[in-house]
Amino acid sequence: MPVKVLNFPSVVLQHFLVGLTSTELFELTQCSLKSKDRVRPYEKSNKTFRMAVDFQRNWVDIRGVYRFYVKELVDGKLPKTYGKMGVREFGDKKVQVELDENEKTINIFWPTTEKEDRTFAVMKVAEHFIYTLGLGEFESVTLGQENHAGRIIDWANEKNLNIANFTIGNVDKEHDDVDKVAEKLYSASFFKKVSANFKCLINPTEAFKPNEFLPGIPKNTNMIFFHGAHWMTIDTLKDFTACSVILYDCKFTNKDINEFIKLWKNKEFERIFYISINVPQGSGFKLTEVIAGLDGFGEIENDATTMKREDGKEIEVSVLDEKKQIRIVVD
Repeated sequence: MPVKVLNFPSVVLQHFLVGLTSTELFELTQCSLKSKDRVRPYEKSNKTFRMAVDFQRNWVDIRGVYRFYVKELVDGKLPKTYGKMGVREFGDKKVQVELDENEKTINIFWPTTEKEDRTFAVMKVAEHFIYTLGLGEFESVTLGQENHAGRIIDWANEKNLNIANFTIGNVDKEHDDVDKVAEKLYSASFFKKVSANFKCLINPTEAFKPNEFLPGIPKNTNMIFFHGAHWMTIDTLKDFTACSVILYDCKFTNKDINEFIKLWKNKEFERIFYISINVPQGSGFKLTEVIAGLDGFGEIENDATTMKREDGKEIEVSVLDEKKQIRIVVD
């Protein structure tokens, strides 16, 4: 005789849910609106579902449960399948799926059209889990060069969820205007979303300068890795509280790095422990000019030197890659 578990008293239900695996609890949230609403108050205290979305590889991953791959039909028909077939609902859409329990993957055979392409399908699958699992953050969002970046960034903004880790490859000029994409990314509102790692490989034009960067507003991302960073200055760097900063095609000069070290010596940039600045071909760093006028540095050996601050923290400054890179490590 079936037991109506969801009708158990709250204390009994909570003890029951503690014994479930992440996959079992996940499937319970997917059964119906009633089960979702009944389980949600207890889910946070027992298991925390985390979701990664990869538009480059067309999947949505519920960590520790399943990875959902969006697959295309072949001439409107299912390709040859090997797993257990079934039907799942994503919002108001019922689609055929293939489950591989050993690999913990589910292939979703979405009937794509010109309007409802695989990017659209990935969005819909992610939206379904945002709603049914009550998610407040993307663990990660990844975009490749082949994706329509502007469209996906607008979608991420509309979802009003934070993003722990954000990665975007370069932008395909057939799909997007790279400067418009850069404007969306390098804005105070988007920086507020990304909390851990922000990796951006796009290369905006030399004329690009973000209009909505809003100087003076802290950007609390833990790590930034920017290509096409010619728009960055020491003043914009001051707004970041990142621990690790990696910049390519940056226009920083010996004087700029000297200014940074002065500020660090005066106990600014307290969270930063690693900086790598890479300048374009034809530019370069000269370590003697970088540390000019700064007391406390030791002798230069192999284009590197160190200085210890009054509080015991030590900074190492190195010039690398035929003088096109400067690396600063704080210990």
